Amino acid sequence: MEESSSFENFELHLSNQSKEFLRETAKWAYLLAIVGFVFIGLMIVLGIFMGTMMSSLETPASIPGALLSVFYIGISLVYLFPVLYLYRFASKMKKAFAENNSEDLEEGFKNLKSHYKFIGVATLLLVGIYGILFLVGIFSAATSVF
Repeated sequence: MEESSSFENFELHLSNQSKEFLRETAKWAYLLAIVGFVFIGLMIVLGIFMGTMMSSLETPASIPGALLSVFYIGISLVYLFPVLYLYRFASKMKKAFAENNSEDLEEGFKNLKSHYKFIGVATLLLVGIYGILFLVGIFSAATSVF
């Protein structure tokens, strides 16, 4: 209980070195966000063209082109959220340092938190899906042997 109240009274000050680290982090985050937006655009274009190409090559065992298009576009839309959070983090940080604005700094950190929260939840979901697929594979292999 004592720790909580002392933490509430704690005011954090950033050293010049810490500010420089944040500035540089914002620059790299901005670059990664722009590259992310470019790849999202390429994935959408690829999804549209891949669906068209696959539908012209359709064989009885192939995946329908429309399904492939929906898959690529869906993945790119999911990927949009963490990239958007990263872009907002970088933009708010750059603005906070340019204008010496604490609200923009706080908003930047809020977007960074959202970015990592999204990535964390997505990672947990994928690990869970892989775990289920692994168990299904083991169960399927075990039952097919007998």
